[in-house]
Amino acid sequence: LAVSFLNVEGVQNRRTDRPVRLLGLVVRPIIHCLRICLVAVCFLVGLRSAEEVPLPDLERPVMDQTGTLTDSEIQSLESKILALQNDQGSQIGILIIPTLDGIPIEDFSIRLADKWKLGRKGVDDGVIIIVAKNDRTMRIEVGYGLEGPIPDAKANRIVELIIAPRFKQGEFYEGLDAGLDAII
Repeated sequence: LAVSFLNVEGVQNRRTDRPVRLLGLVVRPIIHCLRICLVAVCFLVGLRSAEEVPLPDLERPVMDQTGTLTDSEIQSLESKILALQNDQGSQIGILIIPTLDGIPIEDFSIRLADKWKLGRKGVDDGVIIIVAKNDRTMRIEVGYGLEGPIPDAKANRIVELIIAPRFKQGEFYEGLDAGLDAII
């Protein structure tokens, strides 16, 4: 018997003399099951990947895991961050990591904000600048207490108009310093 896509040729229905559509009845449930399995595998791979990028502990205001910034540049950024913290109480953290291994930066930044808990308790006035250097992506995550003065649109403009152009020129310290000035 020759098999076509939707029916089995040569097999006839006894009452109507039409080809019997057996293959379509068998293939559709199989394709449906394969789609479900594919979605489940993608979901599980995504969960596993999210767990593979460890969330660093907050050891200091500026954490560069890529060696991009010099010690004096880190100290300069940290002194600006600590001055803000002493004057207004708001806290800022900067994290530069090599890669997120395909994890969306939005997901990583929320998990990091939950772990670091920057900002004053009850005020939630913390900000995290996350740079995934090799992925060429960055984000400013703003606590609820600062969403009035720094809404998402302003945070995105700071990234796109102030930090990113300097990064493209290889001026990482200058980009972060100017971004801090725009936030402060």
